Amino acid sequence: MKWIYLSPHLDDVVLSCGGIIWQQRSAGEDVEVWTLCAGDPPPGKISTYATQLHARWKLLKEPVAARREEDQQACQILGVKWQHFGLPDIIYRRQPGGDFQIRADEDLFRPLSPYKENLVPLLAGQLKSELPADARVVSPMGVGGHTDHRMTRAIAERLPHELWYYPEFPYTARHPGAMDSLISPDWTEVTYTVSAQALSAWQTAIAAYRSQISTFWQSESDMRVSLEAYWYADGGKRLWRANVKK
Repeated sequence: MKWIYLSPHLDDVVLSCGGIIWQQRSAGEDVEVWTLCAGDPPPGKISTYATQLHARWKLLKEPVAARREEDQQACQILGVKWQHFGLPDIIYRRQPGGDFQIRADEDLFRPLSPYKENLVPLLAGQLKSELPADARVVSPMGVGGHTDHRMTRAIAERLPHELWYYPEFPYTARHPGAMDSLISPDWTEVTYTVSAQALSAWQTAIAAYRSQISTFWQSESDMRVSLEAYWYADGGKRLWRANVKK
């Protein structure tokens, strides 16, 4: 049996589940992190919005390749294998008519468009063909409402595998009640022991995403303090198992 954590982007699973994953690996369990939106931008011009993000990340040359390297380093710290799929992050994707899908922060949280919904069966089919039959698939809940997170959940819910869910950090820390409406009453909550040693590994793994620290925190030390507070409040210690038979 293998745990497959689905990450919308190159950091989401480690941000959200790094402590649990470290504990699972320490117990000898087989764990992998599969990132869906890990592909390079399409050839040609990128949006002003994406260009501004690259500048903030200080990744002006081959930014996605650099982010994949960060993800590999983070996964190595936690002792897990990784797989990167070819769909570009939504900040690089265009509508069928050629317009960029994302031009400002608020665009990231719009309802799924028919174009995005069409990606769901295609990617679900790809994952189904590559997943081991006995895999436990762990999906983001969609806390925060990012469209790529909601798309990833929609993909996971098409798979015939045993399905689990994780709440996304730091969204759930900043909006504690946001996940309540996303949890089905027939799910089973499972709590893990996440030790101080696991917390330390989790912090170090997140720090590997050097380009992304500024997205959520003022500094790496700020991230470490924030994550420790989340851990003390029992954050990052729970998964939810879906009980629906497929």
